[in-house]
Amino acid sequence: PNSFLRSELVDGYYTGILAAFAKMDGFLRWSYTCWTDFPNSDLRYGPFPVGDLGYVYPAPDGRAIESLRLRTLVRGIRYFVLLKEAEKQGLTEATEKAYGLVMLEREISKLYANWEREKIMSLSADDYREFAATLMSALEK
Repeated sequence: PNSFLRSELVDGYYTGILAAFAKMDGFLRWSYTCWTDFPNSDLRYGPFPVGDLGYVYPAPDGRAIESLRLRTLVRGIRYFVLLKEAEKQGLTEATEKAYGLVMLEREISKLYANWEREKIMSLSADDYREFAATLMSALEK
């Protein structure tokens, strides 16, 4: 998954899920504010579309304006935390059910051999809502 402007917004959700599935402690994400020298007048950078390299954009008063991509990444981080907590509590059935809702391919080596989103991951926001509900319900018990 990635978080380019052309990427599906659910990629941000999936990033956290994939990191948990791969048994990672977390993941490194750069380019929170990867701005040019004068971002209020020109955000172009090399071959990338305008604004593609940042998760936040500069407001005229100097504050940062969040992008939708940042919000989906934050949700992906929350999903990562839910999965880690469910695994810690031994909620294998709920965890497997949750993964099954959004992971269409679970063989890590196949993910990078041929990245076709629709064959790898769910593109439905409803599936991710059900994913979270499944884990939260199991964790509440």
